[in-house]
Amino acid sequence: MGDERYNLGPGVYNVLIEDSSGNDCIIEQEFIIVEPQELVLNGVVTNPLDCDNVNSGSIDLQVVGGTEPYTFLWSNGAVTEDLNDIPAGNYSVSVIDFMGCEALDQFELSRPTEIEANLSIDFIADCENNIPSQITTVEIVGGVPPYDIVWSDGIISGAQGEIMTTTQNGTYVIDITDTLGCTEQIIFDVDLFELGDPGFTFDSNGLTSCDLIGVNDLVQFTNTSTGDYTNLIWNFGDGTPIVEGVVGAYALTDHTPGSDPANMFTTATKDGAGWKIKGRI
Repeated sequence: MGDERYNLGPGVYNVLIEDSSGNDCIIEQEFIIVEPQELVLNGVVTNPLDCDNVNSGSIDLQVVGGTEPYTFLWSNGAVTEDLNDIPAGNYSVSVIDFMGCEALDQFELSRPTEIEANLSIDFIADCENNIPSQITTVEIVGGVPPYDIVWSDGIISGAQGEIMTTTQNGTYVIDITDTLGCTEQIIFDVDLFELGDPGFTFDSNGLTSCDLIGVNDLVQFTNTSTGDYTNLIWNFGDGTPIVEGVVGAYALTDHTPGSDPANMFTTATKDGAGWKIKGRI
């Protein structure tokens, strides 16, 4: 009995009110109590994939159930229902409905790392034709593969066109585009070494005075090799230690008169490609 009822569950309730006059004055009323649906959160995530804007992400929050109005609080301090123009990262949200019921959810936005390209350079040489070549390989990380690689010139090879070979000096450009359309450009110069020939001249007091090299005559050797060599190795052919350097000196200790002293010496050069060019002078 009583005029009020508390803590009623969902359902249909009827009340009958009759006065005490005996005149059959009656009021009858039906009440329906509906329990709100559970407060549920969903979100449509847009990752920040714009190549030029790291803050191109968004979260479209969708709230179902509970009792409106709702209040929102995001981990970045925002109090709006949705988040726009946000970078990659983790975001959490708390939603409280009019009845004080709370729902929590979290979302992750991802973005690929920026495209980075590094060059690996090797050299080869066609010694017969004196033609050096540079082999340039581009190594790419970041972005979203596969990549489209476009070179401004050269002979292209490799499974993805990542290798370029050239025999020409100059400025070269690599344009790289990933699956999302994001781009990176690399500009570099090719400066090839010059292949040359080994050679030297020699002189001594004996040659100057008598056109002969005598015993204990100090012979002076001077390098005349051409090209962009990086090292010289002198070999005097008599078992003495091999000497590295540009100019060599050698004292003749045993010589048969009449023989050609030039046939006693060998020189070798090492060019920028690491090739050894040997010749008997």
